[in-house]
Amino acid sequence: MTTDSPRATRHAPPATRLLLLSSEFPPGPGGIGAHAYQLARHLTARGWSVAVAAPQPYVATATRDAFNRRQPFAVVPLAGREDGGPW
Repeated sequence: MTTDSPRATRHAPPATRLLLLSSEFPPGPGGIGAHAYQLARHLTARGWSVAVAAPQPYVATATRDAFNRRQPFAVVPLAGREDGGPW
């Protein structure tokens, strides 16, 4: 495609935004959390703007926070059932 092509001057459409809510999320174990993680990871790789909100049970806070910082999307930890949350 040449730079004088009409396509070359078009702006990219805004990224599709997604808030993914899940009843669990890694780094702890769980099939639902693993599925939610894969969705977030692959959609982010395809250009979507993804944020995840979910409890992250079964791991220490430091482990959870280190895992969340490594992700290419935002992760908001929610209180789980064991922490008085509604999940």
